[in-house]
Amino acid sequence: MEYIVGALGAVALSIFGRISGFEKDRSFYPTVLIVIGFLYVLFAALDGRGSVVLIETMFALIFSAIALIGYYKGCRIVAFGIAAHGVFDYVHQFFIEDHGVPIWWPGFCAVIDILIGVYVWFVACRRRTTETA
Repeated sequence: MEYIVGALGAVALSIFGRISGFEKDRSFYPTVLIVIGFLYVLFAALDGRGSVVLIETMFALIFSAIALIGYYKGCRIVAFGIAAHGVFDYVHQFFIEDHGVPIWWPGFCAVIDILIGVYVWFVACRRRTTETA
């Protein structure tokens, strides 16, 4: 079920970004990447161990750096970062023991992130390029 909800969430966010006009602002998807990166810090706080908070913060800062680089260098870097976070969501459970992560989260977030990353790469970045030309 988490995969279906993740897919529906990706569709909803893509439609919302388009209809609202938010995706025309080049900061929209980098901000999305920063926020999804820091959700694991929230889960680490729920876990309660400082070492887990530190590890999750380190990864959140890496994804934030990708967002910042993408903001200045190109939309496709942001798209890659969002999709890469989806892969991170899936493999996270195998190398970081964070008891605050809900059991359904890896599947949900992997699907939504990968689909949003693909959307940004093939649609939002292309649309932004053609609108500025």
